[in-house]
Amino acid sequence: MKYAILMYAISGLLAAAYYSSTISNKASNGPILYAISSSGVIYKIDVTTCEVCPILTPQGISGGINDLVVLPDGNILVQANGGSRLYELANNNPIWSNNIAYSGSILAPDGSVYLSELGNNPGLSIFDPDSNTVNFIGPWPPNFVVSEFFYESGILYAIAAEGPPPFTTSGASIEWRMN
Repeated sequence: MKYAILMYAISGLLAAAYYSSTISNKASNGPILYAISSSGVIYKIDVTTCEVCPILTPQGISGGINDLVVLPDGNILVQANGGSRLYELANNNPIWSNNIAYSGSILAPDGSVYLSELGNNPGLSIFDPDSNTVNFIGPWPPNFVVSEFFYESGILYAIAAEGPPPFTTSGASIEWRMN
């Protein structure tokens, strides 16, 4: 029953990021899931107790919400069609922003964030949370839209669809080797 309630709670949320803290937390000793609704409210979900709590109503988000990443310092990077915004949990106003749309992201082992850039310059970018800078790494193949990332054996993969719309390929993988 607990898991059915948790799945129902998550189904109403648009994007989610798994985050597990090594720091002891009074509210939970287990993994925490962060999620964002289509209206932009960020939720904290304790998967051991199924407790769902709204923790932030971020300001400055425009367009559809595409993804979020919880950084090692607890800050949250939100990607939307109107650009990316970086939030501290106690502050509804972004501490950093840009106007570039990204469709997907993943936290890298070194604490940086890989981003899939949309628009006029589609390709792979990397966000450095220490300097709050984004650097473009390289373009995707022509007519590819890349969204979800995952790691396997130290290699970064991305799920892609080939276009233009309507997309004729359901998906492909793009490999990026880490140094």
